[in-house]
Amino acid sequence: MKQKGGTLVPEVRVEDGQKYLYWPGFNQSKNHKLQVRRERTTHPDAQWWPHAGLGLFMHWGIVSEFEPSGEAWSGRWTEKREQKGQFRPQQEIWDAAKTFNPTKY
Repeated sequence: MKQKGGTLVPEVRVEDGQKYLYWPGFNQSKNHKLQVRRERTTHPDAQWWPHAGLGLFMHWGIVSEFEPSGEAWSGRWTEKREQKGQFRPQQEIWDAAKTFNPTKY
């Protein structure tokens, strides 16, 4: 295992002419290969992508009805947070879908 300053440093390996990052010492089932470089696609529908700049996709779901400030996305479920009313019963969320209107966001 190669370490540099106490941190694990991946190796660059070449398989079938492709370069991959490999983290030695990791469990092989969890050591997913990360390809270092891929050739760009020549598909006509994808040619706009390199010149597009930064894009942002926002998805407003049903839970936005309850917490439009975005607070619903923070944290994880705990019994204490549920008792404080920070989490809704699943049926209440599905019922809100009947009147959900994403255009107001």
